[in-house]
Amino acid sequence: MLNRGKNRFDRSTVIKLLKDFVNRNDDEIHDIVSKNAPVADIFEYVLGIAWYYISQGKVNIRESLKMTLDASLLPLSHAAGYQGDIELHYDNRTVLLEATLMDRSTQKRGELEPVIRHTVNLAVECGNKPEQTIFVASELDNNVVNIFRAASFIELEHSAKDGAVLGVNIFAMSIQELIEIMNKQINDQKIIEQINKSIQQTPSLIYRGWRERIMQQIMA
Repeated sequence: MLNRGKNRFDRSTVIKLLKDFVNRNDDEIHDIVSKNAPVADIFEYVLGIAWYYISQGKVNIRESLKMTLDASLLPLSHAAGYQGDIELHYDNRTVLLEATLMDRSTQKRGELEPVIRHTVNLAVECGNKPEQTIFVASELDNNVVNIFRAASFIELEHSAKDGAVLGVNIFAMSIQELIEIMNKQINDQKIIEQINKSIQQTPSLIYRGWRERIMQQIMA
């Protein structure tokens, strides 16, 4: 996918598009990418390309995206409800990227349940392979962020098959933070390592600020 349109979606263009999502420059987004998909679906598509650069080309984005693409490999429609947005299969880990442009006031109602459901389903299907979800949004609701953290101590069942997992690992970051990661050319290995260094081994109260401390380590 990226090789065919590498000049069209080079690193600088992807960063420009990420800024457009933050500022909701929808017309420019459609002009650069496609007029045949909603902006929210285009964000999912661009997030996949961004992660291609962050991973230094290690992941196959075309295979990872669960959305429908047209003949030119441009986005058409969102992934089915059963699936997460972008599934990245590494040798020793699976990473799920979940994308949203919902604001703080609608995020808890619109994203909390689906992100946890998609994460649980994938974690069950991955078996013994560790699974990490990274939730990327234009802005973050601290309540959602903290509930994701608390879900690491809840046994959760697959929504359609037999099977359950003892907690899920969901970390949230903003599009602006993703832009900074790309500008600093921080790679996926550092991101995942820093997230997993902070995993709590025993249940405890979750206070605001834990996510920001991890982001500081990622950006350092």
